[in-house]
Amino acid sequence: MNAFTRGLVPMLLMVLVACAGCAMSGGGALGTVDFSKVVPGKTTRDEVRAMLGAPARAHQYRAEAGETWEYPYYGNYERRIFWVEFSAGKVVSRTDDTSDFYAGKYKGW
Repeated sequence: MNAFTRGLVPMLLMVLVACAGCAMSGGGALGTVDFSKVVPGKTTRDEVRAMLGAPARAHQYRAEAGETWEYPYYGNYERRIFWVEFSAGKVVSRTDDTSDFYAGKYKGW
């Protein structure tokens, strides 16, 4: 092996290990078992963040509600989104689990 090859092999191994770590810690790790722990009227915003991590997207969805968080994940053969709505008091007011209608064969994610 020449010097270039000896330097390239360890670098490629580091890239593969890093990519494997990203794949295991990504949004695909979440599922319905995790989401069932979120209880409307009881679970707080801080508890949701501790259980599920940071949301993929946070926004104001309804005028009367507080913040809404989105957690995309891969369900049974389809891409889905778990929605968590918070009241003004930072407690879960509503959850929903829907198909990700914006995900498609050529739309990424």
